[in-house]
Amino acid sequence: MLLPYFLLSVFFLLIGDSVSQQETSSIVYPTENTVWRVGQHVNVTFSQKRPPKDTVAIFFENDRKVMLGAGPLTETVFKFVVPPGAVSPPNGTSLLLAVKRENFYLQSVDGVNVKVLPELDW
Repeated sequence: MLLPYFLLSVFFLLIGDSVSQQETSSIVYPTENTVWRVGQHVNVTFSQKRPPKDTVAIFFENDRKVMLGAGPLTETVFKFVVPPGAVSPPNGTSLLLAVKRENFYLQSVDGVNVKVLPELDW
């Protein structure tokens, strides 16, 4: 009965480890611990163009219902507005994920931790 929970824990442990390995990431910007604010116009930039069969989907781990950007990696810059659901916990960060596929098959997951602050109240 506990086996499914154990396997799921191992899966997330492995994914977390592979996502945190910034030196192998193709994300050039944002860099680790970049600070963004809700409502800010920002972008994710990748290191190089890839063939049209390579695609990416970008979202925050803590706000997976909002797709920030998606498309072929022939583009290296994906622009979006920081959503309210991406606000980081106090003294924490939000994990920005880029799920890359080649011919519709999972190729890799890149991630970078950014600090997302709430929108300013004027």
